[in-house]
Amino acid sequence: MMADLGTFSIETDKIRIEGYPYKPPVAYGSIELFHQNIINIDVSKRPLTVRTGDELIFVPASEIEKLSRFALANQIPFIERDDVWSWLLGPFLDSEYTEETHQKLAALLSAYGLSETQVRLTSKEVAIQMFKYNFDTMLWEWCSLGSDDVLRAMRVKYNSEEFLHFYRRAMSICLLPDEFGNT
Repeated sequence: MMADLGTFSIETDKIRIEGYPYKPPVAYGSIELFHQNIINIDVSKRPLTVRTGDELIFVPASEIEKLSRFALANQIPFIERDDVWSWLLGPFLDSEYTEETHQKLAALLSAYGLSETQVRLTSKEVAIQMFKYNFDTMLWEWCSLGSDDVLRAMRVKYNSEEFLHFYRRAMSICLLPDEFGNT
């Protein structure tokens, strides 16, 4: 179930990616991603993310220095994007999940436009796979599961077409604007 993010070579004006694990992203397999096609970069969370179009490309944390220099040299904006998936996946952590925790997460998710019904349906869809991902693999994560984790977990459940639909929904959640319009 675990997979690495591929090999990244960050050059002067492009990022070369080999072996990116998620299909259908623009980066699947091998790609050269030129700086003009990058909207923003987030180095505040792990994994790092590069936004291109309507998707995030996940970049290993080991590339933080090179990716930061690349962004500065090419005047690509830095952003601190909330990982909405980390709030959706709170119930699947190896920690106590109280009613108080539920209410706090519901308020955060509501600020991003997700209704209680949407949250419940999404949670139901990913529940079995997230429990397998976190506990059957002995990951035992207790702090944070995020968008990369849900993609890793769900890609083994779905066939290519089903994963494509899930991937698009997952990315739309990743890029939801908050109540202030920040994405």
